[in-house]
Formats: sequence, structure tokens, C-alpha cells
Amino acid sequence: IVDDQLLLARSLAENLAMSEEIEISFVVESGPSLLETLGRCTADQLPDVIFMDIEMLPMSGIEVTGAVKSRYPG
Repeated sequence: IVDDQLLLARSLAENLAMSEEIEISFVVESGPSLLETLGRCTADQLPDVIFMDIEMLPMSGIEVTGAVKSRYPG
């Protein structure tokens, strides 16, 4: 989960984690933090889904999505 409102992101993570079918890999508060976190992941640790806010600084969710897609095209 990526959201610059960390309290909201953590609350969302707690609610989603109540489902046995969902595993929250990490919660970060910015696009650059996401890219850094993904860079430390092995191929099998990369998340299947990234839940991301669109309106963030210094990079918008749309900009971050583009960067993720270019670095991890699969």
C-alpha cells in the first residue's frame, strides 16, 4: 500500500489483513519509498497488486506506476 497519509494507509492495511486471502507485504508513504522497497525485493517477493494513492508528492501515483511498469514489466 502506498499513500502519503500513512495513518490512512496503515488503517487500510489492518482492514485488508483481516481477510485470510490477502497478505500485506508493506506499507510505504511515497513513490520513491515504494521504488526503493521494490528494489530490495527478489523476483518472488514482488507484490501481485500495488494499492496506491494517485495524488502524492514528490511523485504522483501515475508517475510511480509508470516507473514501476518500466522497471518491472512482467
